[in-house]
Amino acid sequence: MTALTTNCIDLSIQGNSAYSILKQLAEMAFQNGYITDRHQFLQTLLLREKLHSTRYGLRHRRTAR
Repeated sequence: MTALTTNCIDLSIQGNSAYSILKQLAEMAFQNGYITDRHQFLQTLLLREKLHSTRYGLRHRRTAR
């Protein structure tokens, strides 16, 4: 398994829909050689998003043990 590099991090990514963001992520993964089929990867991301949305990044609270 290949580790992600800083080439796959874009803190300024923008979009007005989950589709546009995921499409940009698929393009970034393709451009950096992580995938060979942008369309199939995008479809997989969209299916995953449909099953369980990751649209909002919420911080997890740390619980006391």
